[in-house]
Amino acid sequence: MKNRPAASLLFILIPVILLSACAQPAPEPTPVPTLEPSPQPTATAVRVESDYYSYTDGVWTRFYQDELTFPFMLPEDMEESSSQQYQMIQTGYFSAYDQATQTLNMRAQVVLARIFREVQFQVDENITVSCLPTSIDGNPIEDIHYMYSEKGVGFPPGPGNQKLSDLLPLMTADTYMVLILTDPVDPAALNSVTQIAAICPE
Repeated sequence: MKNRPAASLLFILIPVILLSACAQPAPEPTPVPTLEPSPQPTATAVRVESDYYSYTDGVWTRFYQDELTFPFMLPEDMEESSSQQYQMIQTGYFSAYDQATQTLNMRAQVVLARIFREVQFQVDENITVSCLPTSIDGNPIEDIHYMYSEKGVGFPPGPGNQKLSDLLPLMTADTYMVLILTDPVDPAALNSVTQIAAICPE
């Protein structure tokens, strides 16, 4: 009979110990070290836009510098004696016009390549524009070349003449133009214009 209290105490302690053991969270397994490094993100090459455009089926697309792998020559880099007409005659498409400064932006075609660059021109809104035909003998007017003369450049006859101020509100990025300059073209400057011809928008 003397051992009954001890047995009772032991009977109470065993469940308490078991309950305490069940309440403890299971230990996390130790991660196994690996010799392989974590994969790093692939570096993305940064593509830089150029100052040149292509024009196909009425859509303008800007070139990236890494795409300019084909040969072309800028008028200002040519010898003046052999490139006067390229420096004085700029063909291309209307881009924008600032009425406050009378500055016309045109995407001018680069010599020996079907690419264009933005060039600025100082114009007089009262200048007469020679309206060009859209084609000559089945050849698009864009493919016609002009010879420069200090007395003026002759344009193929089209549907009359109009004042530039009347045409400017109608011009779009599809309006083809020919500008005759007073001095060789400088793409970094504001170039003065002495003659203008265009496919006059209606």
